[in-house]
Amino acid sequence: MDHYGSVIGLPFAIEGFAFFIEAIFLGIYLYGWDRLSPRAHLLAGVPIVVAGTLSASSWSRQRLEMNSPQGFREENGKVVAVDPWKAIFNKATGPETTHMLLAAIMVTGFLTASVYAVAMLRGRDDAYHRLGLRLSLGLGALAAPAQVVVGDWAARYVAEDQPIKLAAMGACSAPAPRDLSIGGVYIGGLAPRRAAHPERGCPLLVHFNTNGVITGLETVPPALRPPVAIVTWPSTRWSAIGFGLLALGVWVRMDGLAPGADCRTRDGSCARSR
Repeated sequence: MDHYGSVIGLPFAIEGFAFFIEAIFLGIYLYGWDRLSPRAHLLAGVPIVVAGTLSASSWSRQRLEMNSPQGFREENGKVVAVDPWKAIFNKATGPETTHMLLAAIMVTGFLTASVYAVAMLRGRDDAYHRLGLRLSLGLGALAAPAQVVVGDWAARYVAEDQPIKLAAMGACSAPAPRDLSIGGVYIGGLAPRRAAHPERGCPLLVHFNTNGVITGLETVPPALRPPVAIVTWPSTRWSAIGFGLLALGVWVRMDGLAPGADCRTRDGSCARSR
């Protein structure tokens, strides 16, 4: 902040305003639960969503500026010619901000669903809990396929703008740059151990053809290579979790928890559909 504060200070300021708006209306929403009319209580939640989204996206843009720095020049060790708006709306803004916001929606949906699911497992299988489970699972299930598409968009941006980072993520590093690495564990070197290596899989994913140009880790001097073991572990697990949640969303749609299950029983509870 001491050196680049004039570049990334704007998203910090926006995040601060958004945070306080979110906190104020969250207090109104919680403490006004039994004191506001139903309409006013519902409307009090709208600024929380808007401000929370603005806060999260502004926070992300501070990191994105480090990924794709622009909107300034450095002369003699000093930052000059600063354009804060150009800095925060850089090439990474679209894919990475959207990716992060969808991830937040998925986490919110599935974690909220887990609360209702635990209650139902403990015997509270009534209309209220099944409706809460449907809404939260539905939110996560809708975000999951969108996240797969946006994740692919973000990976293509990384492949174009930071190819060595993509290689370090484990997708295009070994045993040959064009071979995709799936699974395995990095214990030194460039190749993951006990991984599957679909031949020419990486250019197929990045360029939609098997003859695309891919930059591998072996093209970078060892002193400049990113820490592969640290980078590849979360990236491969994120992908696995993302597709796992996508499968869960498909199962939810096919199961009795999907919209359309019979909730019109005499005792007010939801009957499981066939």
